[in-house]
Amino acid sequence: MSARLTTLARKRGRLPALITAALVAGLILVQAVVSSLAAWIGGAFYQRVSFGAVAFDDFSPWQPYLLDSFVKVTLPFAVGVFLSLWLIAPLAGELRVRFVITRGLLASAAGSVLVLVVNVVVEFVTMLGFGFDIRGLAHTGITAIGTAVNVFVYTTPIVVLAAVLLWLWLREHPREYEVSGLIDEL
Repeated sequence: MSARLTTLARKRGRLPALITAALVAGLILVQAVVSSLAAWIGGAFYQRVSFGAVAFDDFSPWQPYLLDSFVKVTLPFAVGVFLSLWLIAPLAGELRVRFVITRGLLASAAGSVLVLVVNVVVEFVTMLGFGFDIRGLAHTGITAIGTAVNVFVYTTPIVVLAAVLLWLWLREHPREYEVSGLIDEL
């Protein structure tokens, strides 16, 4: 098993996959910041109209959510996209558009599966700290599946666009080595 892992670690082509995944994560992070800021401003104005000047006393309620969302959703999703575009289904300039889109969909699915796994593990460990409960475990699983599906639905267009842009770049800058992933070896 360690020989297989060593072979995978030495596999070339990680830089284009890493840059693509980092750009996807950056875009998702910018979307989260702008969305959270817009929600905070809307809520603050609503409070200002309803309750007066006390609405602007606290500026930090949306910051913990961003950190939690980044650690449990954005980062695992980007790692899954990176691993998919590097090891599972890398892109090459010789591919046709339908295969590029399919590999982008696969990368988004891999990111979503990693989000599911991370959310289940984090929530399970948190639940163990408060005492194990079978219903809590079921709720954790349902919530994690919902989060993963939500991430897949909302981020797939971004990943597919990133895959197409990477493919266009690779067509202009061909690699000097053979590109193949786990999906190509089946």
